[in-house]
Amino acid sequence: MKKIVVMFASGLATAAFLLAAGPGVAFAHPSETSPCADCHGGPSIAVTLKLTSNNGSTAVYSVSAPGASAIAVFNGSSKLSTLSGASGSISLLDARTYQVYAVQGPSTSSGIGHTSVSPVAPPVAVSDHTPPVTTSDAKPAYAGTATVHLTATDTGGSGVAHTYFMVDSGAQQSGVAISVSGIGTHALEFWSVDASGNVETPHKTASFTEAAAAPPSGITIGASAASVLGLRPFTLTGVLSPGSLGDLCMVEVRKPGLARWSYSSARGAYAATPAVGALWWYRYAPRLKGTYSFRVGFAGDLVKGPSLSPIVNVTIR
Repeated sequence: MKKIVVMFASGLATAAFLLAAGPGVAFAHPSETSPCADCHGGPSIAVTLKLTSNNGSTAVYSVSAPGASAIAVFNGSSKLSTLSGASGSISLLDARTYQVYAVQGPSTSSGIGHTSVSPVAPPVAVSDHTPPVTTSDAKPAYAGTATVHLTATDTGGSGVAHTYFMVDSGAQQSGVAISVSGIGTHALEFWSVDASGNVETPHKTASFTEAAAAPPSGITIGASAASVLGLRPFTLTGVLSPGSLGDLCMVEVRKPGLARWSYSSARGAYAATPAVGALWWYRYAPRLKGTYSFRVGFAGDLVKGPSLSPIVNVTIR
């Protein structure tokens, strides 16, 4: 037995194989010019390829075909290399498709197996030494809950992996949307890390103040009862928003059987709080039975603008 190393150089692939020299050994199959897929009628042979390395242009595979006497590599109908026995190693250029055949023996009744492989070059590693940069849309002041959004970009090429933040030196959190509640001044610290492990330093900071949410703008009106028995007085109440102590509002009434509105009273707010608004009330004494309609508006205050409340109805029975 002697070891012969042969290198095939076709411009497409190369392979080394062992050829056993001695009587009774034949390498007629697969043939020199075709894969001979239809030449063998014996049992099927399993052919397995396992990638062992790839340098970006050439891939090396280990080949296993239990029970085979020969293994051949083809590029279409062109044979590129032959291995003796049931295993070996082949080298193939990337970005091509190859067929690998194994035969059990030299006769056409011997078994045959087949597989194909298409080596793919590994991705080029990105050399990234530049940390990401994070910005925020934080405003100096908020009314009610503050919502801040973070945006991270990575010019180094590996991509942003994580964005972190801390509110008022609290626990570190991950995310890009931040919601802060609490009246007063708040401090925000934030930074990002890319896929190559580069950490944004120094960390970015932002500060903002948060005040109580302003009450909704408008006027409300309500009645102490929707229906009153007899000509008994009832009370109207409501809120002016925004409003201050002493602000005036004008109450209008539409009496039973009439289509027009008429002035009823001017009322001054008797109390006010920033979170609620200014409170007003009006005691009304009906003179007719039927349904009265009421509405209220700011008394000629052009700063607050024209505004009318919803209509409230009270029926006198």
